[in-house]
Amino acid sequence: MLNDYRQRYGLSEDPFSDDPGFPLFTGGGRRQVLDQLLHLCQFSQNLLVVTGEQGVGKTRIAHALADSLEEQDQLCFLALSAGQTLEQLLVAIAESFNLPIPSPASVENLLSEIESFVSATDSDGENESEGLILIIIDNAEHLDSSSVAVLASLIENKLQANSAHIVLVGEPRLVSRLNGLESDKLQISDFHLPAFSLSETVDYLNFRMEMADYLGPEIFTDAVVDPWWRQAHGQLGVVHEFAQDKLLQSVMPQEEPGRSNLPVFHIVAISAVIAIAGVFYLYLDDKEADKNLTARVVASVPAVTTQSSVASVTNQSIALANTETPVQPILQSLPNTAESLVQVDNVVVDQSDVSSESVAIEIPNSDVVDAATIKEITSSIPEETVKNNPPAASTQSVSYQAEPKQTTISELSGNFTAHEKKILAWSPSQFTIQLLGVSSLKSAQEFVSSQSNNAELLIFKTKRSGKDWFVVVTGHYASNAQARAAIGSLPAAQRDAGPWPRQIQIIQKEIRQ
Repeated sequence: MLNDYRQRYGLSEDPFSDDPGFPLFTGGGRRQVLDQLLHLCQFSQNLLVVTGEQGVGKTRIAHALADSLEEQDQLCFLALSAGQTLEQLLVAIAESFNLPIPSPASVENLLSEIESFVSATDSDGENESEGLILIIIDNAEHLDSSSVAVLASLIENKLQANSAHIVLVGEPRLVSRLNGLESDKLQISDFHLPAFSLSETVDYLNFRMEMADYLGPEIFTDAVVDPWWRQAHGQLGVVHEFAQDKLLQSVMPQEEPGRSNLPVFHIVAISAVIAIAGVFYLYLDDKEADKNLTARVVASVPAVTTQSSVASVTNQSIALANTETPVQPILQSLPNTAESLVQVDNVVVDQSDVSSESVAIEIPNSDVVDAATIKEITSSIPEETVKNNPPAASTQSVSYQAEPKQTTISELSGNFTAHEKKILAWSPSQFTIQLLGVSSLKSAQEFVSSQSNNAELLIFKTKRSGKDWFVVVTGHYASNAQARAAIGSLPAAQRDAGPWPRQIQIIQKEIRQ
C-alpha cells in the first residue's frame, strides 16, 4: 500500500519516514538556530546547548549541523541511551576520532588521550588549516550530573582553542543540570526549539511532500491539519503518522456500505442454507398450488355431458389467439399463478397457433355444460382461429400463462435525486473528481452554493458506518490521468478540500445501494 500512494502522488521516497537525513525545514526559527550554531562553532569558546520538548525536531537540527561541516572538519556524533556511563561515553568519543583506547580504560586515562589529540591538532589556537573538532551529543538529557561536569571541565580547561567545541542536544531538564555547575569561566549558549504553530505545521508537511518530488497542488491545509496538530502537542512523529494515514486512505478502495464482517466461509455457508431453504419452500408451495388448482378445476368443471349438439365441436380443435399479452384466464376461480393448466374435454388452446387477437372464454360455474353454452363459445371465436384437426382420442388441455411483472425505469428513477440520475447516466468506465464528503446534506449544499462553478457540482448520497454520507463530485473524464490533470484547474477552495479521482462505476454502485 505504501508503494501505491508513492505511485499515485509521484513520490521518489516516503516523505514521512523517520529519516534524520531528510532535508531540514527551515521554518519555525530552525534556520536561525542553525546559523547561530555554525557561527559560534567558528568564533566562540562556549558550550553550546540545544533544548526542546520531545519530538519538536532537535535531532534533525543536530544532523543539519553535522551536514554543514567542511571536509577538513572532524566530527564525533553520539546518540546517548538511558543508563550509559561516563566511561562508555569517553570510549565512544575516542573511537570516533580513531584514538587508541588506554588500558585500563579509566575516566582519567580516556580524558588524557582526548586532550592530547586536541592539543596535537591545534597547539596554539592559531592553526585553522586543520578545521574544527566538533563533538555533538544527542539525547544529552540522559547525562548524569558527574558526566555533565566532566564535559564542562573539558571545555573550560582543555579545549580553549577555537577549533574544538561540544554541542549538547536534549530535553529541557538538561538545563537544570547545567545550572548546577559552579564555574566563572564557562560560558553556555542555550537555544530552545519551540513546537511548530498550526500554519508552520502545514508548511512543514507540504515541504516534505515537495522534497519527495510531489508536483501537484498542496494536499495539507489548516482545516485538515488542525485536529492532528492539537492531538500531537508539538510531536512531529505523531503528525507524520496522521499525514501518512491520509495518503494511505486516499488510495484504499472505498468500503462498501453495510459490508459484513463475517468470514467468507461463514457467508458462503449461510448463503447455501438460505438457498436450500428457499428451493424447498418453493417446491412445497408449487405442490400445494397444483393440488389446489386440480381441486378447484374439478369443482368448477365437472364431467361435461355429451349431447347431440356437441358433435360439431368434438372433431375440431380451437386455437386461442395470443398477442404479446398472455391469454386471460379461462376460469375466474383459477389462482393467479405463473402458469396454470385447465383441462376440458375435446377443447385445445395451443399457444403455438398465435393470431393478432386475444380471446377470453368464460365457462359458467355449473354442474353441466350444455350445448348452448358450447355453441356460444364457438361463435365467439374468429373463424381464422378455428382449424380442423383430427378427432382427439384423449383429453386435451387449455394452457394459460400469467403476465410476468416487470420493473419499469420510472419505478427505479423515482428513488434518486436529479443529481444522482445524472451520475447514473454517465459511463461506468469513466472517472469523476470527489471534492467533499460530509454527514449533513445541508453542509454539502452550502458548500456547493458557495462555489463559483456550482452548476458543475453534483451531490449524491451513500452510507458510511451505517449513516447517511453526502458526497460532492464534479466532471466526468475518460481516464484517471485526465481527472488528475483536471484537479489543477479547479478553484482554490476546491483544491484545498483535497480532491481525488474516483471511478464512476463504484459511485453508481453506492448510489443504487
